[in-house]
Amino acid sequence: MIVTTSYDPSEELVRQARELAVELQVRAVPRRHMTIRRMQERYRVSDVLVVTETGLTSYRDRHPPLFFHPGSSYLRIKRMLATGESEPLISIPDVRPGDTIIDCTAGLCSDAIALSYAAGDRGKVMAIEADRIISLIARDGLARATTDLPEFDAAMRRISVVCGHHLDVLRSLPDRSADLVYFDPMFRSPIEESSGISPLRNYAFMQEISAESVAEAKRVARRVVMMKERRGSAQFARLGFVQDDRHNAKIAFGVIHIT
Repeated sequence: MIVTTSYDPSEELVRQARELAVELQVRAVPRRHMTIRRMQERYRVSDVLVVTETGLTSYRDRHPPLFFHPGSSYLRIKRMLATGESEPLISIPDVRPGDTIIDCTAGLCSDAIALSYAAGDRGKVMAIEADRIISLIARDGLARATTDLPEFDAAMRRISVVCGHHLDVLRSLPDRSADLVYFDPMFRSPIEESSGISPLRNYAFMQEISAESVAEAKRVARRVVMMKERRGSAQFARLGFVQDDRHNAKIAFGVIHIT
């Protein structure tokens, strides 16, 4: 991997690129008006991370570029603000103001943003992402992206991104330290392919949720552990989740209530 900037960068962008390269322990390379493809060939790398005025963009081989976007969460929160109604992600685990929530498979944090909105300004959301490039792009995007919804922007700012495997992170946490622990193994059996999700598939850590991870989640959770999966998935029974059937959709949520 190398780190570079957009064309004709400011001194600030160059500084940011150098700091990011130090963090990643890779080389920072001047752009010099080279195309990304030319840089990949010249420096014999597949990954190029570009620092721009609007955020980070990652290029891997000839795959579509990966950059931060809030996915469906913006429209979901806008709808909740307009109607006052919740959505299954929020209503099924009964997310409450002030809750502490752990999203174990965060990606670019679309669900984490919705959960942060529901938990409110007293809530806390930890978003765990195993891939370091995705976690960097998510961290940067959550910190700097702005929209016309102050509530949405505030929800983004409240999320802390942790790079690591969720099992390792869960093992490090105290008993009963979160109200909700959430899993979304979205790439194991994708329901649909979209322009927003497709680039993530070239980076994401693809693995079934393990029984050990669920056991750690149950230790950490105070109220509920929840997993999103394809409706009727055998993973629910395998891991001890009870599928919630109150909503008719291709995806479903399985829950384990902590007693």
